[in-house]
Amino acid sequence: MLKFFKRFSIIVIFILLISSTVFAEDIAPSSSENNSPTSSVTENQVTDRDRDLSIRNSDNYSMRESLNGNAFIKTNNLLISPLMNNASPLIINGDIFAIVSNANIESNIVFSDSKDKSGNYMIDKVNLSTEIKGNVYVMATDTFTLDSGSKINGDLYVYATTVNINNQATIKGNLFVFGNSTLNLHGTVNGSVYGVTSTYNMNFTGHVEKDLALTITDTANISGQIDRNTKIYSEKGKVVTSSDFITKRDLFIDAADFQFAGEVQGDAKVSAKALEFNDSKTCVIQGNLDYATKSQMSIPNEIVKGETKVSNYTDKTSFSYILLEKVIAFVSLLLYVFIIALIFKYIAPNFVEKLSNITTTNIFIGLGVGFGLILAFFPVLLLLLLTNFTIALAFVLLLTIFFIAAISVPLFVLSIANAWKSEKINLYFRMLIVTSILFIVSLIPNIGITITLLFIIIAIGKILTALFYKKN
Repeated sequence: MLKFFKRFSIIVIFILLISSTVFAEDIAPSSSENNSPTSSVTENQVTDRDRDLSIRNSDNYSMRESLNGNAFIKTNNLLISPLMNNASPLIINGDIFAIVSNANIESNIVFSDSKDKSGNYMIDKVNLSTEIKGNVYVMATDTFTLDSGSKINGDLYVYATTVNINNQATIKGNLFVFGNSTLNLHGTVNGSVYGVTSTYNMNFTGHVEKDLALTITDTANISGQIDRNTKIYSEKGKVVTSSDFITKRDLFIDAADFQFAGEVQGDAKVSAKALEFNDSKTCVIQGNLDYATKSQMSIPNEIVKGETKVSNYTDKTSFSYILLEKVIAFVSLLLYVFIIALIFKYIAPNFVEKLSNITTTNIFIGLGVGFGLILAFFPVLLLLLLTNFTIALAFVLLLTIFFIAAISVPLFVLSIANAWKSEKINLYFRMLIVTSILFIVSLIPNIGITITLLFIIIAIGKILTALFYKKN
């Protein structure tokens, strides 16, 4: 089983390397085939080209003309915007992968003299737009902005401190937001919006054509229109909807504080310590209302067109709720550990037996290998991503590491239980004891997470050592 795994992995990586190289050659035809001179590239500007672009620039980078390929960019400040004297819009016929401090995707627009009801100048026309045909993947330490008149035809995946989707900016796919960020959505998303943010702001120009599903750690202020369901989870935060808010299907709110205004055209389900209707004249729920609050309250008849149901409120800060959560988490961990461990015990018994050789020396070796993998992983991944013809290998590497991390804890628990020789205690009971100790240690404030991470790192190192080192 182990030899088969090694040979299969080598064959897959070899095929991917060959195929990726072929794809890279197909993407970049020679200038003689195009019968056009080679495009010039300066430090601050990229011109029309028919191949992928790879940029590693520590300062600023501006992309000012169209690109027929993918862009792999690492820089501090990235600007994608058409030149003023261009006769056509800026179009990127591929995906963008960017690691930056700040990223701005802009278009050339003209503002009118009129202001909207928020006091902002309205857009008169878009002279030259910026359009990305594929997906956009951005990791920004500061701000990402998709400005007015700009368009992403695919999905946007963004990790940033602040994410701005401005008025008349369009994402035709889905928007995925990661990190403890502020999301300001004032443009249009033709798909759905998913993510975890600290703050969410959506004004009356914001429009989500499918679902809005977010976890908020602080505050959500929502206006605009959602064409399907709105789901906001904010255990300790505050959710406020305005009179401009419309969700065309159902509303689900689980928050510490919910202030409602606007219209729900389907049903509403609300769980909140405090529920407030800002103005009964601007609050409409066309379907049914199922709500749970800490204290009893009366709902005005004119707000709910359907039936009103009062449910029991669950205080998520109570001891009984926290205890139930921990019990569920422990049972889930047990099932996860036992299922993975038993599968490998059946399909790869020799490999499991090799893992069970636990000494002080190979524990430290596993710790060193695990730390080495973590230190080397991100630089190697970044290098592969920025090297065009090995992009497929980068994703294979990422999936492989995730797979090893996923099986590491169950296999290490099994190896400890195997190494713990006892005639009185059954193997599965020994696994239960090891898993229980690990779970209890993980609950210790501050130090628990550190010990758990060290356990995972050693487990990953042990697996890699067992895979590629023949001696026990």
